Amino acid sequence: MSPSEMRVVFIDTNGTTLALLGAALRQVNHGRDKPIQVVARSRDDLFDNTRIAECVAEVRRADALILLPHGGAESIPGFDLLVAAAQGRIIHLQTSAAAPETFDLARDTSTDFGAAAYARRNAYLAKGGIANLVNLLRTLAGDGSPQTEPPPPTDVPTEGLYHPDYDGADNTADYLAWARARRGADERVPGRR
Repeated sequence: MSPSEMRVVFIDTNGTTLALLGAALRQVNHGRDKPIQVVARSRDDLFDNTRIAECVAEVRRADALILLPHGGAESIPGFDLLVAAAQGRIIHLQTSAAAPETFDLARDTSTDFGAAAYARRNAYLAKGGIANLVNLLRTLAGDGSPQTEPPPPTDVPTEGLYHPDYDGADNTADYLAWARARRGADERVPGRR
């Protein structure tokens, strides 16, 4: 596998990460010679043996299997088949403090549980957000040298500014400058009396 070639199967039981993963994949693949390929599934996609078998075939063609269970192995249909198909590849099972059973499952399933690479992937997934998923994908693909490796995981802001037409920096001064320029300096704008 070269830094430009990577295929990942990503299974999120609830599917809550999949939309962000799609946005992250578009960002990370922009301008790549050989895009990272992701096959993403939720529990609902694995509703019968045919769909599970199709996903197992995808895992066999992949370089990595990322599993986000909601509880134990039973939360992902075909769990044992998927993990068996991933032998010899990166297997990452995400842990969650809300589901203590995931720690034993991750220790038994993940290829490098307890190693720095596992901890970094775990932190990218736990902190969430598009930027962390971009860096997770870059890390899996082996992008960068030690000098240009993806940055460490970052917290996703829980508060910020929002306007449907504003896409600038998330700080009050920049937002107000944008609002004043948009509406005119003499117009009443948020934060100004």
